[in-house]
Amino acid sequence: MPSSRIVDDNEVIIKYKYVITSNSNLIKKLNLYQFFIPVKKFDNHLLLMNIGEYNNYYYSTYKMNKMLKYAYTKFWVPVMGRFISKLIPIVEGRTPEKPPTFDIDGGNLND
Repeated sequence: MPSSRIVDDNEVIIKYKYVITSNSNLIKKLNLYQFFIPVKKFDNHLLLMNIGEYNNYYYSTYKMNKMLKYAYTKFWVPVMGRFISKLIPIVEGRTPEKPPTFDIDGGNLND
């Protein structure tokens, strides 16, 4: 039996075959282009159809990319960045004027 739910998380939305939304920007907002296609627009609602299964290739790729991005930002950049920063005086022959930053998102860059 069909039921309604309010969901605002792409990992939850991907599990449904059809989604009806009054938010026409939902696909853009949650970056769901590879999972859903718009089927019909009526009144101020939009019917979206899932073009894959829950465990399809795109979902697996999405999860893998999310995991790799997390590993890169939380492990690779800080650990390897600190290791490589120890080599700066050896390669350049002097210590850097500003200490290197390991903030990949750019929120805490040194001035």
